[in-house]
Amino acid sequence: MTDVPREPQREGGSDAPREAAASRAASHAMLTEIHQLQRRTDFVGQDCRNSAAPGEIPMMIAGERSDGCTVAPASRGDVRTSERGRAIAQDPSAIEFNTEQLYRQALRETVRIDARVQTPQGMERSQGSGVIIDRNGEQCLIATAGHVVTAFPRTRIVSRAVEMPDGNIYPAEVRLNDRANDRAVLAVNVGASNDRVCNPARIGESPVAGTAGWTTGFPTFSRTMMVSPHEINAVSTSNERTLAGNRRVTLIEMTSHTRGGNSGGPIYNESGEVVGLVRGGPNPAVEPERARRETTGNPLTGELVRNYVDRVRRQR
Repeated sequence: MTDVPREPQREGGSDAPREAAASRAASHAMLTEIHQLQRRTDFVGQDCRNSAAPGEIPMMIAGERSDGCTVAPASRGDVRTSERGRAIAQDPSAIEFNTEQLYRQALRETVRIDARVQTPQGMERSQGSGVIIDRNGEQCLIATAGHVVTAFPRTRIVSRAVEMPDGNIYPAEVRLNDRANDRAVLAVNVGASNDRVCNPARIGESPVAGTAGWTTGFPTFSRTMMVSPHEINAVSTSNERTLAGNRRVTLIEMTSHTRGGNSGGPIYNESGEVVGLVRGGPNPAVEPERARRETTGNPLTGELVRNYVDRVRRQR
């Protein structure tokens, strides 16, 4: 391949506009390629009949119906509700991190988790989501919600597996289970391709009420990673019965459209940093309107992730 000489930069000038335009063109091309290669399925695992146009991404909007095959222009998910988002709405050129960028980033960081569960009624399948938090040698560590990988009374988890961003599925082992806070860490041995496949997310600090961002994950039994724009309404602490008994629990309360399989998926802030994990929301079969608008999450901070990773590494 021959190097193409760059035009000399004029004194006092800037290549920023040209580079920004090239970046946008490259990202659109990449999205188009992803849409062509990725198998998209609805909430029951059936292939989607529609196709995404260039610049469109799989998205669930708060308050709107979705069967798992909905797509929308990436700009519909751009943060507009927070103070910074409202400023961006007045001057779109001021945006530093948008939904299209988040989608491409999350494709490398979000994973799908499958479990085979033995119940009194027979063998069943459970699905959740997770986010990559650490890479160590041939091992990849993934954070998820504790209830995604924990057996409930009268059930037994027979096997757990993780579909990594490259589409390959690997057996997974629970290495840490923080039952009191509904968080867990899985380990996946990816092998020699770990450097390419295991891309840890950037972890932010405590989530803040009034800010906005996105959640990503694999709702219900879909194989499609969906983006859900959100706004954090409150970060509250209350007494709650958990898998570890009665505890004081801190929850993120959001306006966002998620479903069961989103549990354990990352909650991103406006800068593309993970600040929490999806916990759940109203049952869509019982309260469909609320389920399309209300989501709760568990905070995830850099300090907490470092603590989890250190504890897992000391086990080896």
